[in-house]
Amino acid sequence: MTSERCPAEEPHVEVKGTTGAPTSVELTINEVLHARDKGNTVDLYVVSDITVDTRTEPYTTAEGVLSHFKNWEPAEEDLRPRKYEYRLPANGS
Repeated sequence: MTSERCPAEEPHVEVKGTTGAPTSVELTINEVLHARDKGNTVDLYVVSDITVDTRTEPYTTAEGVLSHFKNWEPAEEDLRPRKYEYRLPANGS
């Protein structure tokens, strides 16, 4: 498998899952930076609409719909900040 971004390299794969509709997924900053790196080719796979049976131990999953985003590179307009890390002052009380 090759890609337009890096023809000689096998793509890296990012996989996300959700029990909801395939409208958005949570990403870490490192996942975004890795996908945006021109030296990497990243394919994003999203499994959505997963059914979880919480009556079993451990929980079991079933079904799901697979979406594949080839040569994925997250665009700025598609990203939304969701949380911040706050470093506490050293002399906190």
